[in-house]
Amino acid sequence: MEAQRLRHLLARAAETDGERACAAYLAGADATAEALQRRLLEPVSAALSGNRPLVIVPTARLHAIPWAALPGCRGRGVTVVP
Repeated sequence: MEAQRLRHLLARAAETDGERACAAYLAGADATAEALQRRLLEPVSAALSGNRPLVIVPTARLHAIPWAALPGCRGRGVTVVP
Protein backbone atom coordinates (compact mmCIF):
# COMPACT_ATOMS: atom_id res chain seq x y z
CA MET A 1 0.00 0.00 0.00
CA GLU A 2 2.78 2.47 0.88
CA ALA A 3 4.62 1.61 -2.33
CA GLN A 4 1.55 2.45 -4.41
CA ARG A 5 1.04 5.66 -2.47
CA LEU A 6 4.64 6.74 -3.04
CA ARG A 7 4.43 6.08 -6.77
CA HIS A 8 1.12 7.95 -6.98
CA LEU A 9 2.42 11.00 -5.10
CA LEU A 10 5.59 11.19 -7.18
CA ALA A 11 3.59 10.91 -10.41
CA ARG A 12 1.16 13.63 -9.30
CA ALA A 13 4.04 15.92 -8.35
CA ALA A 14 5.60 15.42 -11.78
CA GLU A 15 2.31 16.15 -13.57
CA THR A 16 1.22 19.14 -11.48
CA ASP A 17 1.76 22.71 -12.65
CA GLY A 18 0.75 24.38 -9.38
CA GLU A 19 3.63 25.14 -7.07
CA ARG A 20 1.62 24.64 -3.87
CA ALA A 21 0.07 21.38 -5.06
CA CYS A 22 3.46 20.06 -6.16
CA ALA A 23 4.94 20.91 -2.76
CA ALA A 24 2.07 19.10 -1.03
CA TYR A 25 2.56 15.99 -3.17
CA LEU A 26 6.31 16.02 -2.52
CA ALA A 27 5.77 16.41 1.23
CA GLY A 28 3.46 13.40 1.16
CA ALA A 29 5.98 11.47 -0.91
CA ASP A 30 8.76 12.26 1.57
CA ALA A 31 6.67 11.07 4.51
CA THR A 32 5.70 7.89 2.68
CA ALA A 33 9.32 7.24 1.63
CA GLU A 34 10.42 7.60 5.25
CA ALA A 35 7.76 5.11 6.34
CA LEU A 36 8.93 2.62 3.71
CA GLN A 37 12.52 3.21 4.78
CA ARG A 38 11.63 2.30 8.38
CA ARG A 39 9.79 -0.86 7.32
CA LEU A 40 12.21 -2.15 4.71
CA LEU A 41 15.71 -0.83 5.34
CA GLU A 42 15.89 -0.07 9.06
CA PRO A 43 16.74 -3.70 9.93
CA VAL A 44 19.88 -3.43 7.77
CA SER A 45 20.69 0.22 8.46
CA ALA A 46 24.12 -0.59 9.89
CA ALA A 47 25.14 -2.13 6.56
CA LEU A 48 23.94 0.98 4.71
CA SER A 49 26.41 3.34 6.33
CA GLY A 50 28.56 5.37 3.99
CA ASN A 51 27.74 6.11 0.40
CA ARG A 52 28.55 2.78 -1.23
CA PRO A 53 26.44 1.57 -4.16
CA LEU A 54 23.47 -0.58 -3.17
CA VAL A 55 22.12 -3.65 -4.94
CA ILE A 56 18.54 -4.57 -4.06
CA VAL A 57 16.97 -7.93 -4.91
CA PRO A 58 13.32 -7.43 -3.94
CA THR A 59 10.50 -9.93 -3.92
CA ALA A 60 7.89 -9.54 -6.66
CA ARG A 61 5.66 -7.09 -4.72
CA LEU A 62 8.59 -4.80 -3.93
CA HIS A 63 9.85 -4.36 -7.50
CA ALA A 64 7.50 -1.41 -8.02
CA ILE A 65 9.03 0.69 -5.23
CA PRO A 66 10.95 3.73 -6.47
CA TRP A 67 13.93 2.76 -4.33
CA ALA A 68 15.96 5.88 -5.08
CA ALA A 69 13.24 7.95 -3.36
CA LEU A 70 13.92 6.31 0.01
CA PRO A 71 16.12 8.47 2.26
CA GLY A 72 18.76 5.74 2.70
CA CYS A 73 19.09 5.35 -1.07
CA ARG A 74 19.36 9.02 -2.03
CA GLY A 75 22.75 10.12 -3.26
CA ARG A 76 24.09 6.63 -3.89
CA GLY A 77 24.02 4.23 -6.81
CA VAL A 78 21.03 1.90 -6.54
CA THR A 79 20.57 -1.16 -8.72
CA VAL A 80 17.39 -3.24 -8.54
CA VAL A 81 17.70 -6.72 -10.00
CA PRO A 82 15.05 -9.39 -10.67
